[in-house]
Amino acid sequence: MAVLSAAYVSSAFAEAEWQAAWAADPSGRARRLLVFRVEDFDRPKLLGQLVNVDLFDLDQASAAIRLTAAARGERGTPTAKPRFPGEPARPARSATPRTPPPTPLATRLRPHHHPRRPRGP
Repeated sequence: MAVLSAAYVSSAFAEAEWQAAWAADPSGRARRLLVFRVEDFDRPKLLGQLVNVDLFDLDQASAAIRLTAAARGERGTPTAKPRFPGEPARPARSATPRTPPPTPLATRLRPHHHPRRPRGP
């Protein structure tokens, strides 16, 4: 497991450590190298191409859930179908309730009362 921070990446042995783990399983199938970022920073060279799990900007419970899922090999899946290229963007959902459209004037007016006409003979 590699826990990435700017300090770790700039340390003397960081590159040798994660490259040794990566060399033992370059395809990632044996999951010998799990990469977790604990702060947002630019990852250098090959390290930037590895799939990682971001743990920064999360509360402790959320970070623990994400870390545990990654360790189990669970992948996050989208909750909605992605937009097909060329389709218009979907409007963002608002957290505030929408007001209903105004009622047309015709439905707000009371019907005009007509006196009954006498029926024919």
